[in-house]
Amino acid sequence: MAGSGLVVATGLCSSRASRAQPAAPFIADVHCHTFNAHDIPIEGFLQGLATGHGVPRFIVDLLKDPIAKLAQTAWSLAPDAAAEMLILSGLLGGGTPPAPASSKALAAPTHDELISAAAARARKLAPVSKVKHHPELKALLAAEELDDGDLLGAVLQAQAKDDPELAAWLTANGAPKAKPFRLPAPGAADFEKSFLVWSGGDSKGWLETAFDSVLEGLLGAVRFISRVATSRLEITRQLATVAPEISLFTPALVDFNIWAAGQSAHSSIAQQVEMQGTLSHLHALGKILPGNRAVSFHGYVPFNPYAESPNPRYAAIGGDPEDEFRRWDADAPRLDGGPFDVVRAAIQEHGFIGVKIYPPNGFTVWNNAGLPSSHPLQRDTRRLIDLALRRLYRWCDEQRVPVLVHTGSSNLFAKQFAEFSRPDRWEPVLDRFKALHVCLGHFGGTSKSKVGDEGRYWVDLAGDLAHKYQDRVWFDISDAQSPLPSQQMTRLVAALQRPGRDLRRHLIYGTDFFMNDLVTDPGEYLRSVANQLGTDALFKDLGPEFPSWFFGDNAMAFLGLRNSSDGSIPEGSAPGNRKRLLAWYQGKGAPVPKWL
Repeated sequence: MAGSGLVVATGLCSSRASRAQPAAPFIADVHCHTFNAHDIPIEGFLQGLATGHGVPRFIVDLLKDPIAKLAQTAWSLAPDAAAEMLILSGLLGGGTPPAPASSKALAAPTHDELISAAAARARKLAPVSKVKHHPELKALLAAEELDDGDLLGAVLQAQAKDDPELAAWLTANGAPKAKPFRLPAPGAADFEKSFLVWSGGDSKGWLETAFDSVLEGLLGAVRFISRVATSRLEITRQLATVAPEISLFTPALVDFNIWAAGQSAHSSIAQQVEMQGTLSHLHALGKILPGNRAVSFHGYVPFNPYAESPNPRYAAIGGDPEDEFRRWDADAPRLDGGPFDVVRAAIQEHGFIGVKIYPPNGFTVWNNAGLPSSHPLQRDTRRLIDLALRRLYRWCDEQRVPVLVHTGSSNLFAKQFAEFSRPDRWEPVLDRFKALHVCLGHFGGTSKSKVGDEGRYWVDLAGDLAHKYQDRVWFDISDAQSPLPSQQMTRLVAALQRPGRDLRRHLIYGTDFFMNDLVTDPGEYLRSVANQLGTDALFKDLGPEFPSWFFGDNAMAFLGLRNSSDGSIPEGSAPGNRKRLLAWYQGKGAPVPKWL
């Protein structure tokens, strides 16, 4: 597959001048995001990510002040649900779109700023004034001859010796036990080493050493928060403007409520569905972009089974659950109902195209009741979560609603959740629900199995699943580095095609914008991916038709807009997205897009 062939097939190249007239008939971004700061519990989200990825709780606690300040600033810059709906309703009524946001953005704190903020909080926890038993240390602190990291190590170390409460706090919050401590005289040659109480012999102070091992990940999350400090309208406009080659965006809303340290977002999922549905309507009418350019946005509605599980009807089920679910779901959907009612309303009435679930929050896709007793939720609660998921799968199977699932041991809220989205966990679900379409978001990333198929990459497990359940399992590359590193690229190509296996019709393009630092400009990312497909020798054997499959056709099959087997259009009377979306466009008085 030559590079020139790719350009012909996709209409993409690195030149911005060529972007206005892509030759590709259809390109989709099946995995992106358009929510803003009010749609996630910022502090609980960052706290959950940090603890889930092994950051000691004392570091998380030290960061509470800067994160809280960042969250408050983000909320002040981003319109809440009520304010944004007023703007969107005005646009539907014939108003003028607000001007694009200025270049001013919420500045994310730097490494040094977070260190300094953590130092200030630690001084509150162990104030210098209480350090009475080390005169030399008091003199050094007064002279400010120690940097923040060494100062904090010294203060907390000295304080903890005679302060059981502080010692208990350090222990409870993950600080390693201090080594035997001896304070030398000022100026002694071993002075610096004496303060390395938690650093394992590094030349840095204990706080900076601890931060350096985890701070880049936290800073990425903090930078993510800075990117959502704007309106949802502005985010969709940015996506459509920088990547005009893309005809269809399918942004995923997320529901981290409850899981994120018990916190909830300011805007409810129902409000987010209403806003995204209105944005979809406005973009379909060409009321947001210059020149009345229309572009398609059809989202994934999130489903949080933990939030659904308190519904008393689940606990009262006596017979076949699926018969009960069928009766319940015969009622008209309600946006003001429970979480699953919101799912049904989003799909049936608000132009949504699928459902997004997030197992690393704390649930697996099947048999939560059988998880080890170390799980933080009681078994009875996990059994109700299983029923809520089973109801979702039954309805999506019957109504031909595709499911996007976060697949990778990332964004965990607890270490023990790392294997919850492993691809092979879907086998009992797909065995039972024969028409269900699933997309394994991120293609497993670089995750490796730690149990069962120990040492196997999830990319390989995802390939095994797609090979077993042909025409029902796909995977997207969202959150992938571009260009892909050679080792990861080799693994991906090997998972797609080998003797007896051809999964080229299963890989889908997606960005994960703006959940990571890898995709800050979706347009440049798109062209970078296209260039690598066209120039790297590893992709030659995938064939000249692969780019059009990858960038568009495979997405159409996953979303149920084309039949997986032959690419034909589903019958108009068949349940599924094509029938629903045609009715939605007609009901909204918007032109039907060419891709539909």
